[in-house]
Parts: sequence; structure tokens; C-alpha cells
Amino acid sequence: MVGILGETHQEDLAPIQELLSYTMEMPGKLVRPALTLLAAKCCSETKLEHAVAVATAIELLHMASLIQDDTIDEADLRRGRPTVNKIWGRDVAMLVGDFLFSKAAELSCQANDIRVIQSYARASKDASAGELSELIANFDITVTQEQYMERIRAKTASLFKSATEVGGLVSLGTEEQIEALSTYGTMLGSAFQIIDDVLDFKADANRIGKPVVHDLAQGVLTLPSLLFITEHPNNSLISDAFQNINRDENFSLAIELIRKDDILDRCYDTAKKLIHNAQDALSVFKPSAALESLQGIATYVLERDQ
Repeated sequence: MVGILGETHQEDLAPIQELLSYTMEMPGKLVRPALTLLAAKCCSETKLEHAVAVATAIELLHMASLIQDDTIDEADLRRGRPTVNKIWGRDVAMLVGDFLFSKAAELSCQANDIRVIQSYARASKDASAGELSELIANFDITVTQEQYMERIRAKTASLFKSATEVGGLVSLGTEEQIEALSTYGTMLGSAFQIIDDVLDFKADANRIGKPVVHDLAQGVLTLPSLLFITEHPNNSLISDAFQNINRDENFSLAIELIRKDDILDRCYDTAKKLIHNAQDALSVFKPSAALESLQGIATYVLERDQ
């Protein structure tokens, strides 16, 4: 990924090399580009010349979205390190995000396939729409589980879908194969976000490298808190906290009750069903090492602890 960025005109990028280097030094698990490459191999072991470029574009899209998320949330940490906006400020962070979005679009064009460009455009549009819907609904106690599922489909699953879909496109997969990969990506991405939201309640901040129970404090209702509200309609802890009534105390009590209940286990069950649907979608492919890896990634998403 860094190598591809380095192929651009260095003299033009000189003022922001430090920014880009810092951003590139914070790679995550690289799940999304791995999905692109594996999806391409499932369709063809030979037609992979554009797979690396489009896989890199997928990761750049993801990194850009993280930078913008951190900037909107005014987050101080990402993966255990200070965020771009924490070090360089909000304006610089937003422009770095714009640069990465643009670089991703440029790389997607290397496939010479309008369908690949459309897939990236849809993913970028849907992710932005998902973020907007989340922002608009901040501190809104009336958000439903259906709205939450649609939001995570747009915010998170859209990029997973694009990652697997473009893998099929660049390797000249059949319509059936591309549809299967799209379904797999959508189900996997939705499960990924649900697990993220569960870990927000369960994980240790030092382990995951960012504050825990961050979403609820920001007024964002995720599946655990939505289940709690639905099943305890007479409990006003979250509602009162959203109205700044004993905010910290009510949040702490609500979080403690959610952790003690079986709500987090049932969220896992929801994610597990999505993972099974994702794995079932891959039945159209012949057995291969790449297919086995895609199945394995689905299992990893369900079992990860950070």
C-alpha cells in the first residue's frame, strides 16, 4: 500500500509525507483487502492483475473513513495511538481523509471496469449516508433495531460488500459468483459491526486501543443498548442520561445492567446467524484454499476479541 502511494509525484506530496507515513504506519488487520484478493482467487487463479490495486483502494477507503470518524467523534486514540486529528487538528485530518478517498478512486480506475468504479462509489456513498444517519440520530431514544441494522449495512457492510464484489469483478467472475460474494460481504460486514458494538461493552480499553462504551456516551444506540431499552421499557437510565439527568451515574448503571444480562450473548447470536448466511452464500464456489480462507475469515470475525 505504501509502495503504491509512493508512486505518485513525490514533489507534490512532500508537504504531507509525514502525515501519510503516520497514517500508513497504523494499519489494522487488513481484513478488507484480504477479502478482495481471496474473492478474486475464488473466481480465477489467473486473472488477478488488477486485484492488488483494487484491494489497496479498499483499504484506503477504510482508512479515510476511520480518520473522518475519529475527527467527527473528536477521538484521541485509534489502535492505541493518537489520532491524526489529535496531533494535527481537525482541518488537516479531514483533508487527509479526502486525499485518501481520492487516491482510492484513482486506484480503482486501474481495473478499467466501470462496475468496479461504481462499486467503490456506492460504498463511499453508503458509508457517508450511514454516518450521517448515525449523527442525526444522536441522543434519539426512539431509534429502532431495524434502523440500526440499516445503518450498519450502510456504514460498515457496504465496504465489505464492495471488497468482495470487486474481487469477483476483476477476476471475471460469473454473475452468480459476484452475487454470492456481494451477499457474503454484506452479511460479514454487518456481523463485524455487531461484534464491534458488543466489544464496546465488553473489552478493555488498553487491549483494543480506544475508549470502551464510547458509542453510548456519544449518544449512539447500538444493538446491546437497543435490546436493553426494548426489553426494559420502564427503565429510564439511558433516556435520563441522554437528557443530562445524572448523566455519568445513569450511564454507568445502564452499562452494568447490560453486562450482567444475557443481552451481549444474544447480540452474538444475531452476528452468528449473519456469519452462517455469509458462509452459506459461498456454496456456489468449488473447494479451494481461497474459499477455505474466506470461510475462516467469517469465523474469525465472530470470535475476535478486539
